Amino acid sequence: MTCDFDYHRANRSAQYDGLGIFLTYTCPKCHREKMAGFRADIRDRYETDEPIEDEA
Repeated sequence: MTCDFDYHRANRSAQYDGLGIFLTYTCPKCHREKMAGFRADIRDRYETDEPIEDEA
């Protein structure tokens, strides 16, 4: 990772897929590196066979 712990905690933001499902936290320094671990189209809305339900 290209950022240190304190910087990351102070500057992080949550990343979500196309359906709003949490993926990871990133900061400006590590965003590209962390998001490279996911498919390029992960943020596009996609079709599912089953409805996605909220965790209640």
